[in-house]
Amino acid sequence: MNGPVMDGTLRAARSGVVALLVGLLAGAATVAAPGPSAVQAQEALQCTITGTKTASPAKIRLGETVEIRLTLSAQCPPAQYRSADMVAAVDTSLSMTSGGKLAAAQAAAHKMVDTLDFSLQKMAILSFYSSARMVIGLSSDPAAIDAAIDAMPIDRGTNIANAIDVAQEELTRNGRADARPVIILITDGAPNEPAAGPEQQAILSANAAKVAGTTIYTIGLGSGAAETLLKQIASGPEYYYFAPNNDQLNAIYEQIALVVANFTVRSVGLGDDLGVNGPFVAGSGSPAPAVAGDVLGWAVDTLTETPVEHVYQIKPTKVGIYPAADRTAARYLDIDGQEREFVFEQPQIEVLDPPNTRACSDGRGWSINVHSFPDSVGVSSVRPQGCNIRFDSGDWATGTTYRLPQLEYVLTDGSGTKELFRGSAVQGPGRVDEFLPIRVCQAPPYKLRLVTTELAGYQLCPNAWRERTITLRDFRPVNFRNTLLRFGFYR
Repeated sequence: MNGPVMDGTLRAARSGVVALLVGLLAGAATVAAPGPSAVQAQEALQCTITGTKTASPAKIRLGETVEIRLTLSAQCPPAQYRSADMVAAVDTSLSMTSGGKLAAAQAAAHKMVDTLDFSLQKMAILSFYSSARMVIGLSSDPAAIDAAIDAMPIDRGTNIANAIDVAQEELTRNGRADARPVIILITDGAPNEPAAGPEQQAILSANAAKVAGTTIYTIGLGSGAAETLLKQIASGPEYYYFAPNNDQLNAIYEQIALVVANFTVRSVGLGDDLGVNGPFVAGSGSPAPAVAGDVLGWAVDTLTETPVEHVYQIKPTKVGIYPAADRTAARYLDIDGQEREFVFEQPQIEVLDPPNTRACSDGRGWSINVHSFPDSVGVSSVRPQGCNIRFDSGDWATGTTYRLPQLEYVLTDGSGTKELFRGSAVQGPGRVDEFLPIRVCQAPPYKLRLVTTELAGYQLCPNAWRERTITLRDFRPVNFRNTLLRFGFYR
């Protein structure tokens, strides 16, 4: 099941982590993960991902559990462009005053200020309507920036072209050589200034800023936003964010600040395809994963040098030495905006005979293998349909639709007074059947009894018997000390 790891849980994680975060924080915003900036494109910037996967204990007996521990961290290059000069260009036209849109934009801008490290970042506040006004130029004083956000003037009209031109002029004049130039523009509508071709002028101004090396993020607020234009103005469609209502703005600004102002790996989707041999022990995950069949998935906001850790348990279903999972991988957005993948090295686990296996005085034991399966197909002497005590392809098809419950059996001595073994079957090789290996030192006879009474719509075949006696004659040849008992169930 290698495909579903990445194409199932992880696909959802990697393409929806930003949207998921926005949704969790504020509702149902449609948000795309930011892509590479013009500055980043000038050199190959890539983080080094380190991940480990351990299994403890690495050797168990069938029926016991194994603790799996995943760690993941990232070490990124020196912060040559970690500093950023940002101009927040806010539409303060009269339409923004309706429905609390301007107040929401101001609150989100305040929150963005709170997230920045002003030893590295500078921020300017620009207000635009029929023209643009720089309320405060690039500054590293958060109190002054907050005051400017509250003092933005309001007037008629929307001139996006002039907003970009004034923002770019500030970045050109006062921006730092070692800082990434960024414009973050938010509006609730389409431009109507200048009178001649306002949209075309906005695109021309944006193109000039991008040629100068500036990254432009755009945010469309509400149903009136000119989404097509804002995507063209942005450094790419993925740099455009849409907020259907005010509630989404905080999370969007946080995401932009995270990408612009921090060199880190982000939007991490971590997936573990356990396969059929090591099913997840429900409730054992810390943090709890999303579970889709055999696949576990986690979404991680950001990845730094401090490792994130995920711990859970599996319960192997077969004896042997094999990898702890089919595949474990993380997909993420690197600091250059490129999506990459890290694949974990799989630890090996060794699964021995069940816990009832012990050293016998003669150095040998008696093996009873119990095979339980759907048996609704085939003709037998006890039923016209089913109970031929063979696991056929038709029985497998029945089992994929109607699952057998986990079956418990108890083995006693021949008198039925001394319990030698009690245990639950595990998934068999056919995936819809169940297998229970029993090893004992005491010689036969035995009594084997099916303990489970609730059979999920199945009935035990009349020729399978809920309790049966096992004698020396059932071990053929006797020296082999091994026998197979079949339990068929029909619907």
